[in-house]
Amino acid sequence: MHLLDGGMADNLGVLTALRLLAQEPPERVRRKVLLVIDAYNGEFAPFSRRWRSPVILMTLFRATVAYLDSWRGRAQEMVRALCTSEEFGPATRVVFLSFDDLAELTDFAPLLELGLTQADLKKLRANRRFRRVRFTPFTVARQIWTWYDLSEAEQNFLFAVGRYVTAGKEAQIREALGW
Repeated sequence: MHLLDGGMADNLGVLTALRLLAQEPPERVRRKVLLVIDAYNGEFAPFSRRWRSPVILMTLFRATVAYLDSWRGRAQEMVRALCTSEEFGPATRVVFLSFDDLAELTDFAPLLELGLTQADLKKLRANRRFRRVRFTPFTVARQIWTWYDLSEAEQNFLFAVGRYVTAGKEAQIREALGW
């Protein structure tokens, strides 16, 4: 089952997924596995790096999404605890896949082996959004917003990132699935 971001009510769809998994009778299911794919690309620091006070509109916007950022900071810990609780589990295995898994990646070579091309990289480098940041897979991922106007280069980048992150967690996924 594929659940999408639940916004303010159930960010990432995790709570809904756990409730659905909990409804399955134990005799019908050998193993319960929850794959959480978190494509959050916002700031990781809980504070601003700007020297000036923010304008009122930015403050109002941040007030509406601060809950999501706060929840994300505790999400893995909370989900792991819920997966072993009597209410939702017990014994639901969980694997987290995230842009965070790109943080240590210093170059694009692994992504070039997974579908990203040199032409895609050239187009990404030419995009003014990426000129303000150090050009690494992690920083590029944090600059791509998944609106309806993703360029082909951005799409290829995100597919390659998905393959990379999944391959990096392959052993953990196989273990969770009992393979």
